[in-house]
Amino acid sequence: MAEERWPSARLSSYRREPGANTADRGFGDADDEERVVGGGGRGATFTRSLGAVEAFAIVVSIVIGSGVFTSPGSIDTNVPSPGAALLVWLVGGVLAWTGASTMAELGTAIPGEGGVQPYLKYIFGDVFGFLAAWTWIVAVMPATLAILSIVFVESIYSAAGVTGEGDRIGHKLLSVAVLACIGVANSISTKASTRLNNFFVATKFVTIAAIFVAGVAVAFLQLADRNRDIGGGDWAKKSWFGYRDSINPDGSVTHWDGLSQWNMLGYLSAALYAALWGFSGWDKAIYVSAELSAPARQLPLAINTSIPTIISCFLAANAACYILLPWDVVAMTDSTAITRLLGPAFGIVAAVFICLVVAGSLLGNSFVAGRMAVAAANQRWLPGLLSVVGRVGTERETSHVDSQKAPESDAPVNAIILSVTVPGVYFN
Repeated sequence: MAEERWPSARLSSYRREPGANTADRGFGDADDEERVVGGGGRGATFTRSLGAVEAFAIVVSIVIGSGVFTSPGSIDTNVPSPGAALLVWLVGGVLAWTGASTMAELGTAIPGEGGVQPYLKYIFGDVFGFLAAWTWIVAVMPATLAILSIVFVESIYSAAGVTGEGDRIGHKLLSVAVLACIGVANSISTKASTRLNNFFVATKFVTIAAIFVAGVAVAFLQLADRNRDIGGGDWAKKSWFGYRDSINPDGSVTHWDGLSQWNMLGYLSAALYAALWGFSGWDKAIYVSAELSAPARQLPLAINTSIPTIISCFLAANAACYILLPWDVVAMTDSTAITRLLGPAFGIVAAVFICLVVAGSLLGNSFVAGRMAVAAANQRWLPGLLSVVGRVGTERETSHVDSQKAPESDAPVNAIILSVTVPGVYFN
């Protein structure tokens, strides 16, 4: 009776032998196994073909996206100093790491596809798993993909010196086209998606390494010759933790010396929220835990290496920005600021790298969004055709000979089509 009443006892029993059969996992009967894994659903769709490297790359690809370019401005205008901004990034990263570690524990304790869907279903029941599935598939992921595609197109526009085009139909159509291209890339196969994702991860590391190396080079050059006109210069002349007036997006100025502690807390809370947005995506590795060959070992390894790596990248990139740029233009950490400082050619190069970084995040989010829809379809929370892999349309009857053949693709094409179609609603 105690085991039936307290799920944690059953979970700890399962964790001790993650590869054991149902009878050895501490579950009382077949109904227990169904309650955790399938709940009367269709069962698993994907094979366990991924490893820790792929899970690591998925987290890095998703997290290092538009947030690294959009969040610094929001943080900078809500903190009294650059040093405080870096501390906010660090705190946001640590909070993301704690959440990711919790997800790693759940991912190794509760089997099943769909990330939070089986967790909530097991702990609170079908209703909560159902609501989580619909919320993520209809609202959260489509909005994320829409934002990323808009940032992608805006990076191209800004490199060309064009601004204020966000409401134009051409801008929206380009965003839709970007989503369609990403959907096609993810529809080839899981192997093709992960290989392309690894390429995008490499471009992210190269981009951040280039920013950091440039910052270090400028710092050394200015330390060697204080009169050298290079970089922003404020980093060597002003205190990193001293109060300085901040210029807000609406043109108003925040005088930090005159703020009360309560108002200061409000600004810092807004900055922390922006940092958490920058780290959003830390939970996405759990959505491929059912495809990991050894999830009990690989999932914690992937999360506990990817999140510290991302924190280091964000801190390095932001510290370099405060060295490279005047502190009053740090809020424009995109190709526009680089164009102003280094000329159009460098602005175009920066736009290309920004687009590659955002494209990688788009690919990773679309990859995960398809898995979410498949898991919900397997639970019969969405139409069953969304669980079909390798082809468009409903599952067809196959002969015995055909059933022996390996499928040409293991990509959930129907689910991917849904994931890149629904965001179109958010462009209106």
